[in-house]
Amino acid sequence: MPVYTSVSVMFPRNKLMLIQRDKFDFKAMDDEVFKYEDDKLAGQVLTSVVDGTFTSYSSLTTADVSIGSHAYYKYLNDLVVSGRMEGNPLKANLYQSLEPLLTRFIGDWQEFNEKYFSPPSFSWDTALSASFMEFPDELKMAVFDVVPRSDLLTLRLVNKRLWALITPITHSRLRFRMPPSGWSAFEERSTAVYEWAAAAEILGAIFIDEAWFPVVSVTFQSWPMSQYCFFKFLKNAVVTSVAITGHRYPLSFFPHIPYPFMLPPTVKSLVVARCSLTCHSLLGLLSPGTMLESLEFDRVDDGFVITPVNPTWTDVHDWRELNGLSSYRQSLVQNPPPASLQQFENKFRPGHTSSRRGRRTVYVVSTNFHATPNNETFPVHLRLCSLVELDLCLGSFLYRYVRWGWSEMSESLTTLTIRACDVEASEYGNGHLPLAGLMSLKHVKLVAPVSSIRRMLWSVVTWTSPAKESSSATLGITVCVDRLSRWDFPRELSETFLQRILLSTRYTEYHHFGGSVRISIASTLPRPVLAEEVKYLTRICNDLACDESVKAIFLTPRLIIFPEYIRNIVIHS
Repeated sequence: MPVYTSVSVMFPRNKLMLIQRDKFDFKAMDDEVFKYEDDKLAGQVLTSVVDGTFTSYSSLTTADVSIGSHAYYKYLNDLVVSGRMEGNPLKANLYQSLEPLLTRFIGDWQEFNEKYFSPPSFSWDTALSASFMEFPDELKMAVFDVVPRSDLLTLRLVNKRLWALITPITHSRLRFRMPPSGWSAFEERSTAVYEWAAAAEILGAIFIDEAWFPVVSVTFQSWPMSQYCFFKFLKNAVVTSVAITGHRYPLSFFPHIPYPFMLPPTVKSLVVARCSLTCHSLLGLLSPGTMLESLEFDRVDDGFVITPVNPTWTDVHDWRELNGLSSYRQSLVQNPPPASLQQFENKFRPGHTSSRRGRRTVYVVSTNFHATPNNETFPVHLRLCSLVELDLCLGSFLYRYVRWGWSEMSESLTTLTIRACDVEASEYGNGHLPLAGLMSLKHVKLVAPVSSIRRMLWSVVTWTSPAKESSSATLGITVCVDRLSRWDFPRELSETFLQRILLSTRYTEYHHFGGSVRISIASTLPRPVLAEEVKYLTRICNDLACDESVKAIFLTPRLIIFPEYIRNIVIHS
């Protein structure tokens, strides 16, 4: 094990030994973690990642704090406390190791933004008078709410008072990200990417520890993920929002979340998108005690929890160990807390790394929309009985797995969005998602290309909720049009067909639609090209509004134009 320029301090047996460190050595940390895990079972390692209370020492105070019993968190605590000590060069050494690539990445991001994004339409150009500093802090904060973030970063440098007021606004959300071509820079400089990323996370941990305000959000974008969540036990990291995503651009790094990366229980909003969870699962990311309220799961490779087919005793034992059912989750699955999930976006559109018809995708979706066992509640954090909003972008061959969750969310779900990324007739259905059984459903939005919109609209026929007849119900229909499909638009979305799905018939169990209908066209084509389509929509909406048999209220059709670089407008509409 490498030798540090450090001072080792021994405390009484009930105290934790602190090693003052003046540099970060990735290999030394890796060796300590390996030695710690070498003689332990999977359940013991997982339990040590979940929680642990130890006595921590600093030059300022001695207190019992939760730092996690795993070797990684002990090592991290040493670094954080060392960075807090006056005269310790740890922070300077960390920044010096990061600075060359940081400078390059800042330039890459500026060039990238100029190429793909237009300048902001609004910039702050109102001069602040000298008397502004005499205003009460509450009034200053109200002004800061309407100032763009980029201008706040400049304004905070005016004086110490503004710096103290604005910094908690601009720095309470941390973002670790690399430009789309970031990995090539590491190859050019012969720098180990995971060591560099780990050093950046250590510097982030020291920043969180020293901040006088809580850090509430952490984002990883195309980031080489560590095996352990560095902010899980940090005192000032009251993180309620976490996003782990890959870039949408080709040839960019597709991040992998390693096992057992586990978030703190304070997380309420989680986005996992365009990344891999091989040998891991969405449930493995969540600590016991998590009350997740919002979840977005988008184009993720693997990440499922499945019981082995015809399992042996050993299979069952290993499965329970890896999912913590025999250790830290045992009491949780037997006595689950109240369901908390209210918003859920589940998207597996074409283009993600697994085959769209692959077994892995089926496993992920069936995990998300599961049938709850009788004796144990698992998956605990994905119970759907409190779900209010659901946004789906799935191949229609997966709709039968989604319907497993209908009975669980039948009394709570009020808002449903269905995006047709892939519609095909199959032995399991006719290309639409039946909505029967969702008794509280009040707002439905359908997004589809021209070729699929007719099939998707049959879902409205199966919408049998009593709330459908309410005047406050809404039906949104967004048709995605390109240069070829615009010629089929009048045939696929005819006045007769719209009338049929809105009326009270035996197919709708005699529930008519009584709310408002908004039909939109989404496209990357210029507005003048779509003028005829807009006129056509306006005409049929006016005709249906005059039809006494139709109870719906038709709003003015809308035209939504996206930039040309947006490839999949279904997902953005």
